[in-house]
Amino acid sequence: MMSERLARDPKFIAALDMLRRTGLRSFQIRYSDDEEPTVWMAVGVWGDDRWECAAAGHPMQALMRLLDQAIDGGTCTHCGRPTGVSDHWESSMPLADAVCWQVYDPSTKKFVRSCD
Repeated sequence: MMSERLARDPKFIAALDMLRRTGLRSFQIRYSDDEEPTVWMAVGVWGDDRWECAAAGHPMQALMRLLDQAIDGGTCTHCGRPTGVSDHWESSMPLADAVCWQVYDPSTKKFVRSCD
């Protein structure tokens, strides 16, 4: 099962907050350990008929993949540029002039917009 430590991880909380800002209504972390390897799935529901899921070998990676699906290719409501998401705060983002990157900031423990 998902550890309590992960549920308190600032990046995990920030990723869930970012998903909620996209209109997320429901969220679950699931896993399948019927066969090796164990697979973790992040499932999000928006509205009554839209849902997405992402899977990985670790729950945080599954959550980040779901966040990527929800954010990448959207449009920033502030600057109008296409959006992208990353937790690589120590790197320069590609196409920084063309994409509004939502990047995890460990000092604020939130995802922040590059147009902010």
